[in-house]
Amino acid sequence: MTVDDVKYAWRRLRKQPMAALVSIVTLAFAIGAASAAWSLISAVLLHPVQVPEPERVVQVGYRRETPKGPQDSSGFTYPAAGLVRNANILPLAAWGSIYPRSPLLVEINGEAKTRSVRFTTSNFLDVLGLRPQLGRYFSEAEDRRDAPFVAVISDRFWRREFGADPAVLGRVIQIRDEPTRIVGVLPRGFRGLDVTRSPDLFMPLHVIDRVQLVDDLYGERPPLHWVQLVSRLPDGVTAAQMQERLKSLTLESQASLKGKTLILTDIETASLSAASRADLRQFARLLGATVALLLGIGSLTVAMLMLMRSEARGGEFAMCLALGAPRRRLATGVAIEGAILAVIGAVLALPVSRLMFVGIGGFQLPGDIRVELLDLTIDRDVLLAASLAAVFSVVLVAAIAGTVAMRQNLGDVLRSHTGATPRLTRRRSRASLVTAQVAVTLVLVTGAGLFARSIGRALSLNPGFDTTRILWGSPGISDYGADPQRQLAFLREFETRLAQQPGVASFGFSRGNQGIGLVRVDGDERKLGSQTPYGWSGLSITGIDARYLPTLELAVSAGRSFTADDRAGTPNVAIVSASLANAIDPAGRAVGHRLGPPSGNPLFTEAEIVGVVPDVIRGPRGLKPLVLYLPSAQYAPPVYQGSGGPTLVVRAARDTRSAERAVAETIRSLDPTIYPAPMTTIDAGILEDMAPQRFGMTVMGALGTIALLLSVLGTYVLAESAAVLRRREMGIRAALGASGRQLGVILLTDTVRLVGIGLVIGLGVSWLGAGMIRSFLFQVEPLDPFVTGGVAGAIIALALLVSLRPAMATARVDLARVLRDD
Repeated sequence: MTVDDVKYAWRRLRKQPMAALVSIVTLAFAIGAASAAWSLISAVLLHPVQVPEPERVVQVGYRRETPKGPQDSSGFTYPAAGLVRNANILPLAAWGSIYPRSPLLVEINGEAKTRSVRFTTSNFLDVLGLRPQLGRYFSEAEDRRDAPFVAVISDRFWRREFGADPAVLGRVIQIRDEPTRIVGVLPRGFRGLDVTRSPDLFMPLHVIDRVQLVDDLYGERPPLHWVQLVSRLPDGVTAAQMQERLKSLTLESQASLKGKTLILTDIETASLSAASRADLRQFARLLGATVALLLGIGSLTVAMLMLMRSEARGGEFAMCLALGAPRRRLATGVAIEGAILAVIGAVLALPVSRLMFVGIGGFQLPGDIRVELLDLTIDRDVLLAASLAAVFSVVLVAAIAGTVAMRQNLGDVLRSHTGATPRLTRRRSRASLVTAQVAVTLVLVTGAGLFARSIGRALSLNPGFDTTRILWGSPGISDYGADPQRQLAFLREFETRLAQQPGVASFGFSRGNQGIGLVRVDGDERKLGSQTPYGWSGLSITGIDARYLPTLELAVSAGRSFTADDRAGTPNVAIVSASLANAIDPAGRAVGHRLGPPSGNPLFTEAEIVGVVPDVIRGPRGLKPLVLYLPSAQYAPPVYQGSGGPTLVVRAARDTRSAERAVAETIRSLDPTIYPAPMTTIDAGILEDMAPQRFGMTVMGALGTIALLLSVLGTYVLAESAAVLRRREMGIRAALGASGRQLGVILLTDTVRLVGIGLVIGLGVSWLGAGMIRSFLFQVEPLDPFVTGGVAGAIIALALLVSLRPAMATARVDLARVLRDD
């Protein structure tokens, strides 16, 4: 290959700019999608933690023997974590968050928003081998209970809230009305050690009890059982060697560590739970297969366009061969054209990847991983993926188009000029490419349809009431701490004012506890609930006021509802959900049974079941909610007493935005220091649970649309070329008495046959990949006939539609004119 070969190839491409443009755009989108997918998979599976030498960073946990076998855990109580750190066998840093991972209210320039905060020891960055890109990390003197508040912010938070201003050092923000000085900015790309969270701020571990009201921070059983320990292995020491050393460590002096053995887990494995990692791997396979199909169809499209260019230059190739030009030189010229197209496509794929990062930023992956928190960027991995994709495209395009160029025959060219029917090998090549396009299109569009149908099934889980108008949220009284009098006064006034809001049709309060597994039914203990992939599903105890059920529009299906007589001092009563009623008595006679807690459990008092209401399903993770409703006066009068606070349920009079705005304005009018968290509808909660399906629907839908357009383009090109190549044949048929309708049907039949073969191949591919997508579908089978049949019918209809013009031209063919033109 010489410079002149490249110049000639470039000139040939410029002579047909439209075909070149289509090829470049196709490759750019295909390679860009592959690059974006690789970056996403790398961020969550391959390199989830951005620290130097991650193979040397380990999480320290413990293992204890149970009747069911060994059980591993990574959470320590604060005293136990301190004991392990003081053993000095490893350089250990501790980190954690407020239990249960609730965000903090952070005020910047007078505007307060909830932010994610991590609390760590002062040696956290040193152990990880990191340095702040700006300023410093907090010191050991600042990591004390009585020290002034300081914070180190993430790069993402710095850029979003402060415009990457270097003068951010020394700025004072308010956290829980406490002045907090910013002392540093973390390095770009570091998102913490938990893939599911991306903290905005890092603060000293020992100030947590001043930030959040907790019980006995340093007691034996504080709420800080979530403290994590992380270490960097010394030079020359492997994790296995260090594990052996830990076996000799005696920690029996701490009660919470008796009978436990310390274990090490590499930090990248520890950044995800085993269940989330398994789901992500399956999702990564599905995503990888999807973009691979798109990359394949993009390459096939470019190959077909280059094939057409090669056929159009048949006379030129044949003449060159007749004059003695080597076939290899011709093939090299075609390959150079393909290489130019692929390189330009790869370069343009980088901005396409950026656009895709923006487009998928609002979605969640399995394991509740928010894509926007991954800070996906065009890095070395993406560049490598783009380069590999470009090489793949070049090889495929050059192999197909170059092979065609080397097979040019002078006899074929001369025969075409005499009006003879051309050989069908070239049409077969095009037909094969279009068939492959149709097969890939069916797989991608069907996948998007299956995800869409799954989402639709999930949104129809509550047929008894309008889920689009029901809002859930908190009125924010937890900001008053554990002062029941302040909470009670606030909520009484809040109820009075909210009832006057025109945008609110009805509202009620609830307060509950989740996950009770053992209950007493008529005095006998029974186990309710089960272990699910998302955790334990047990009995939910919910205290409700008189307006709660009417707000949800839940009518009692058996027995009665609560009345004003169900108050403190009267016999305790309860209403159960339909699923709980069926678990108590499958015969449908739950009313009259008595339900109580297991021995020694004070959460509620035994009550008689007086009614049954339909299930309220708030997501596909809880299809059979076991809910015990108790009158607020009998459960915990008042229902909103305590630091946890109640849940507010609102039914909007018109639209939910107006109702949510009315709630927020009412709260702020009572106390401007409270910034209530956003309220969500039941449908929004369901859609959040279906985030992986929404992501899959969007990605496969977008890529499937591109594949569909390319398939339609290929079908049209094939039909148009067939109409031109078969003009002489069709003219003879017309002269022998065939009607125009019959001639057009012949061409359309060829189109249907070709598309049908592609659909059959696509169905086979879908069948082979059914196991890959099945785990992400909800109440839908991978080969759902409604979706598959609908997509197949749409593809055939579009193929026929674009083939109508060539078919109509064929129907009007005239043999005399054909002979005259020849």
